[in-house]
Amino acid sequence: MKETRVKSFTFACLLVGCFATATAQVTKTTETFEYPTKKMGGVPVTALSDGEEYAMQNSNTTLECRNLYWEWGTYLRTRSDGKINDVTLIAHKHESEGKDMWSFQISSETGNGQYIGQTNGSNVQITSDEILWTATYVQSDEVNGFVLLQSKFNPGEGHELVINGSGDWVVCYDDGASTDKTEGTSYWSFIRTMDLNSESVAKYNEANLMLYQLLVEASQMYDRGVTEVVEAYNAGVSVYNNKDNTTDELMAAVEAIEAVIKSSVANYELGVPATYGIVNPSFENTSAQYGTDRSVPFGWTMTNNGNEVSIPSDWAWCGVNTDADSTDGYYIWGMWHWGSYGDIELSQTLCDLPNGLYKLTARLMNNNTESGNLSRIFAGENSILAGGAVNYATLPENENCNYGNGWAVNDFDLSHVMSVYANVTDGTLRIGAKTNGFFKVDDFRLTYLGNETVKVSIEIGPEGVLPIVTSAPIDMSLRDDVKAYIMDVEGNLKEIKGFIASGQPIILIGAQGDYELDVIPQSETAIMADNALRVANGDVVADGSTIYIYANGNQGTGFYLQPVETIVENGSVYLQTTGTMNAEFVKINSDITSIHVLPVTGRDNRDYDLSGRRVYSTYRGLVISSGKKYIQL
Repeated sequence: MKETRVKSFTFACLLVGCFATATAQVTKTTETFEYPTKKMGGVPVTALSDGEEYAMQNSNTTLECRNLYWEWGTYLRTRSDGKINDVTLIAHKHESEGKDMWSFQISSETGNGQYIGQTNGSNVQITSDEILWTATYVQSDEVNGFVLLQSKFNPGEGHELVINGSGDWVVCYDDGASTDKTEGTSYWSFIRTMDLNSESVAKYNEANLMLYQLLVEASQMYDRGVTEVVEAYNAGVSVYNNKDNTTDELMAAVEAIEAVIKSSVANYELGVPATYGIVNPSFENTSAQYGTDRSVPFGWTMTNNGNEVSIPSDWAWCGVNTDADSTDGYYIWGMWHWGSYGDIELSQTLCDLPNGLYKLTARLMNNNTESGNLSRIFAGENSILAGGAVNYATLPENENCNYGNGWAVNDFDLSHVMSVYANVTDGTLRIGAKTNGFFKVDDFRLTYLGNETVKVSIEIGPEGVLPIVTSAPIDMSLRDDVKAYIMDVEGNLKEIKGFIASGQPIILIGAQGDYELDVIPQSETAIMADNALRVANGDVVADGSTIYIYANGNQGTGFYLQPVETIVENGSVYLQTTGTMNAEFVKINSDITSIHVLPVTGRDNRDYDLSGRRVYSTYRGLVISSGKKYIQL
């Protein structure tokens, strides 16, 4: 698995355009920018005051090793929950042995008598009395801070600090082989909590991280052809790398990049699939992962049963990785778990879109290994499921569902591109993926189709019959020149008016000619349980009694029963019965006044081609009949 934490970026100058009078270059800066380091608040004090409350932060940035439960350059904290303000200390001054000595009471445990204690090796030595420390301020060119020592101990004897009586470690000085508490490894800054403005520090850190993430995104926008982002990008890198930058400067740089993203959304080119209006469309911006394989990806919002998720820790895997084929870029996003998933939604809302019809496409892995898996892509209230209508006993509520008829062949297969349509009337569109089970997703693209009615073109031949599965939802409510039907297991046709979902197999009947059917974002959501028409997925093999394919053969236009081991062509519409019809042919007349079911007769006299498919008198070529081969002219 590739390293998913984005550590730094270096960009070379790229020539992207020129003019007749002079050559103009639009270039990215060659400056690099590193993953942000959190800024600490407050000013370290050089002397302690009796009764004053302090926070502690490590002042020694030269240490090579660190304890699992805290980070260098951050505040002293407990193991239990790691919150900054959990360990604030009230300093108490004492006179002992002619020296100023100090005890440090854990302020969050006021009244419980808990103080900073010490341990030597594996034997924790804590008494109910306050443990007194010398607190010597050390100042050098490298670090400034206090050294805490008990008067009876010397530096280098392997002492560690604990919260007195609680059993929770406050800090472990760990340099690899042993624990040291020396002047070289234990410089601390005491900061008055009254001076520690954690809200402003949090805002700075949030702005710093946000600018980093948007700089990564701006780089990818440039790679997708949005050269307008270069100016904002270059300015943002300069602000980010300035060690004296302010929160306001960071946010101004953030807003400049966000403005480019916003303007790019409003410039969709009619009929051109685009990714630049979607933030992090292929999950290549891994800045939200912090070096792990789980995250809510940058630019996206995740909910579980309607509740927003910030850290997806409730599942065995939920995040970005490289475990997929047919991807756009390196990374995909997905989730897997051995228990209940919940109703998961990954989404983002696009704003300032030009009104009109849109097509959203994405790659989805759903291999149908889990019963009831409703993994799907959605745009607005419309969605497209991976399987066919026959594969679902229940459907998502309050959604207009379409069907992809394409399960993944394995857990790595993202070759299936799914499309869903939506109509934008107020400039906004919420897009994304939903699931209640194992899935992977990648490569979101949005195409603006405009305000004109979009058409699907079809051609009906001289037979007047066309079995078809459309790639977009269509509206048949006002059509009299061509009509849509489904067929039950007994060969009976039923007319379907109104909206027909994409991926739903139907039979169109009309006079020979070309037709244009209206694409409509809304779809028929009901499962047509009485529809025996199916869409082949490449693995459909006839059993000799239930599988029929459409043909214009020697008995007319209709569905012909297929012999054993005939493979139905991938993507074609076929008829699947229960085997009780006992017919070799279901005839369809274009005037639909007569549907004839011909019983099975003379099976021993059937003719087949070399692939095992049933052929008829109109067939020309090598034929197998009654076990013998001959050429039919």
